[in-house]
Amino acid sequence: MTSYATTSTYIWDYQNRITQAGTGTATSTYGYDFGGNRVTETTSGVTTKNDFPSYIRM
Repeated sequence: MTSYATTSTYIWDYQNRITQAGTGTATSTYGYDFGGNRVTETTSGVTTKNDFPSYIRM
């Protein structure tokens, strides 16, 4: 029987926004705009931008 343990790591900034999440093999980083909206996610070197209309932003 093989057992695999996975540890997840999370990092938050001073405004309690998650900035990094990962397991042993994959890590995602998150970027925010001045309003606190998450606008980018980078995983495995690929960055995804979240373009929200201004009326949705905080």
